[in-house]
Amino acid sequence: MFSYKPLMLQLMLRGIKKADLQKALSLSPTTIAKIKKNKYLSMEILDRICTYLDCEINEVIQHIKPSVNKRPKVSLMKPVKVMLLDKIRMNSQEKNP
Repeated sequence: MFSYKPLMLQLMLRGIKKADLQKALSLSPTTIAKIKKNKYLSMEILDRICTYLDCEINEVIQHIKPSVNKRPKVSLMKPVKVMLLDKIRMNSQEKNP
């Protein structure tokens, strides 16, 4: 996941409002909403923001690693159970024609 908290910090430190950034870079209201919700922005937009603020990418966006507990649980037992049940069914059908 990515966060735009560094961008918010840069804007605050420089006294720039999001509306000012939007106007200066001709950003759509949708793009500003994506920033607020930490949604995907194109590299082109990130480049324009970095150029405008004269800063590096890490001063605009931060990568947040998922916690260990939030990894999806994958069960290998379910497919094995299904395979075993299928095999049992096949065997029983062979015995009872």
